[in-house]
Amino acid sequence: MTSRACLFSLAVAMSLAVATTPIEAAGGSDCLQNPKIASKTAACQEIVDLRKEPPEVIAAALRELASVLLFRGQLQEGLVYLDSAVALQPNEVLNFEARGDAHMAMGNFAAAVTDLDIAIKLRPKSAKAYFSRGIALASAGERRKGINDMSTAVRLQPQYPEAYHLRGLFWSALQDDKKAVADQTRAIGEEKDSRNRNRYLFARAISYEILGNYRRALRDLTKVLDSGGESPDVLLRHGSILQLQGKHNRALKDFIRMIEITPDHPAGYNGRCWSFAKLGRLEQALADCNRAIDINDQISAIFDSRALVRELMGQLDLAEIDYSQSLRLDPKNQYAIDGLRRVKELRKE
Repeated sequence: MTSRACLFSLAVAMSLAVATTPIEAAGGSDCLQNPKIASKTAACQEIVDLRKEPPEVIAAALRELASVLLFRGQLQEGLVYLDSAVALQPNEVLNFEARGDAHMAMGNFAAAVTDLDIAIKLRPKSAKAYFSRGIALASAGERRKGINDMSTAVRLQPQYPEAYHLRGLFWSALQDDKKAVADQTRAIGEEKDSRNRNRYLFARAISYEILGNYRRALRDLTKVLDSGGESPDVLLRHGSILQLQGKHNRALKDFIRMIEITPDHPAGYNGRCWSFAKLGRLEQALADCNRAIDINDQISAIFDSRALVRELMGQLDLAEIDYSQSLRLDPKNQYAIDGLRRVKELRKE
């Protein structure tokens, strides 16, 4: 999966996680105000079971119970509660927004769009409804329609950093990373929460990297690392860009740290293998590539790395085997195509 695709999938998942987290607070009851999930659930269930409160309070309790279930991964059960909320209050926009988010979490994007269409008809100025529908449309492959909805969301609510962030990702998916950078920059400027800012900085770094602006990409990734946002993904991108710049000694530090954090992640060993190879430390490189393949033998790039090591060691027959395996995993891998051709020519000499 490409950096664009990985980032898009991750960002959508995180946005949905935020949307389905139990956060609703209203009505003066323990159901909607208690921060403890167990107490909240019991209080909400009591409201639903007794059916003594007004319909809007019961519907809010149903939504809150659904959000707890969705948060726990019990998607179908959560949807049942939201169906009940819609049946109880068929003209409440919050019910359709919540059920639309639940459908998205289940991957039912067409059903999500249907619910969010209704939400928008009920409340044409709901930035949240346009935001959610934009995610559903883009996730279903309709990126431009998703961009249009995100544009409406930020027009209705200009200080909406998550909408700018996702619109930026949609632009990146359409290979317009200049617009992606502009949207991520706006998201960074609007966001106060450091964790969200780190997500936006990471997204902007990916777009800068794609545009070939490695200096700015490294600057953004360094900001994330310096603010406590150290993660395997950030270290991998930081180290990979340093490799593109030929700064392998510095890149090694990122991959060493990545291996310390996630010792069973093949990308850390593969990255360190590549830098070791470029620095002429071939035995160490080979050991790392072997370890990466032991963890996951279905990644084309790892066989590219080991092929390079074996080529540098003069083991052309084994390099040819690795390049061939790389192409079996990814027939369009140009690096492996060129490498295989090169070692075959060298073996003829």
